[in-house]
Amino acid sequence: MTGHYHPAAPYKQEAWLYEQYVGKRRTLAEIAAEHDVTIQTIFYYMDLLGIKRRDMSDAHIGRQAGPLNPAWKGGVAEWDYAPEWKRISRNIRYRDKWTCRDCGKQRTHWGTGLHVHHIDTNKFNNDPSNLISLCDECHRERHRLLVKRPR
Repeated sequence: MTGHYHPAAPYKQEAWLYEQYVGKRRTLAEIAAEHDVTIQTIFYYMDLLGIKRRDMSDAHIGRQAGPLNPAWKGGVAEWDYAPEWKRISRNIRYRDKWTCRDCGKQRTHWGTGLHVHHIDTNKFNNDPSNLISLCDECHRERHRLLVKRPR
């Protein structure tokens, strides 16, 4: 045999790369480091093999959960929302096209101040029909109206 022999790299095989990236949710950086190649090399083979890359919000799901999160305090938290609240609220914002359902302002008008409001005030009732996107001002107004003021 003449020339150089290069063993087949697993990242060049669709089944292996798909299992690592999608199935095991490994990052491109982890895969690249394991095989001593650049992230761009992994990008190249993913594109070549037709494996879609995760968007930034999906890429972080589960990566810093529990003890992996730098703010982890041993599982004791005063979080009074459902465990999947961040994913649920993001889906509601997308459903509402990042627009306040009360005043109609879009997210670009006030930056990140788009809240997801529980209409019945039960933070564990995450049925989509009970959730709406509200800007900061409209959200405060909804809660102000819930509280009866003495006159």
